[in-house]
Amino acid sequence: MSAEHVHPEEEYYLLASASAQRRPQFLLNHAESFAIFDLGGDIPLARREAYGLFHCGTRFLSRYELRLNGQLPLLLSTMTTHEGSGVVTYLSNADEVQQGEVILLRDSVAVRRDKTLLAGTLYERIHLHNFTQEPLSLELRFLCGADFAGSVLKQLPGLNTPCCKFHGAGVAVVAVQCPECESQEVVRYGRQANGEQRYRCNNVGCGRRIFLGRYHHSGRLPEVKRQIVDMALKGSGIRATARVLGVSPTTVMTTRKKKRRRSTR
Repeated sequence: MSAEHVHPEEEYYLLASASAQRRPQFLLNHAESFAIFDLGGDIPLARREAYGLFHCGTRFLSRYELRLNGQLPLLLSTMTTHEGSGVVTYLSNADEVQQGEVILLRDSVAVRRDKTLLAGTLYERIHLHNFTQEPLSLELRFLCGADFAGSVLKQLPGLNTPCCKFHGAGVAVVAVQCPECESQEVVRYGRQANGEQRYRCNNVGCGRRIFLGRYHHSGRLPEVKRQIVDMALKGSGIRATARVLGVSPTTVMTTRKKKRRRSTR
């Protein structure tokens, strides 16, 4: 952040907030699933308007809102992709004020949200870009709500991460669980060369055993690998699968080959 702080009462300076129009809706649709978002890529908590993530005619997600340092980001533009099953949203930070001073100017951080709805699973990848000359400390928070909180993880495996699960109207941190067998019999198992925490599943019936708490490459995620296999069984080509899931064709081919080897044993 710059050492020169801006005072909101200064002449000609207008504070930027995210109160601009976000209400126009857009739709993502794939097979028996569809999702209705506002233009910012959120599912706002609205009682009279139809927002949410739906599967087989039932709404499983009634709220899904991104906050950047506790504020609603500013909307720049929205663009649908993949014939209506994906969307890219471009956002930036609003002015952040503390004790009468603007400590973080608007448009200092660019946020790109890439969503894909595929076979009952909503995938999202978030990119951040710092346009200032100094490091920034940012807090990203998702406000989530589910009409049927107990069944969200079972019906929508893409919302099930190793560190979060739905609890009431929000997200609660729970014990790390294995992404393969969902067992919580997990212990720490050293770190990768890049410092990422590694875990071992102690469930003797699990076929995976070693996994990471966070994968930087989406092609290594177990749910993505399962989607690659499922799309192959449904006749999807390598390039089409790679485009929809946001991975490289090489990742798709490697996953298919490994699946064939296991099947022949």
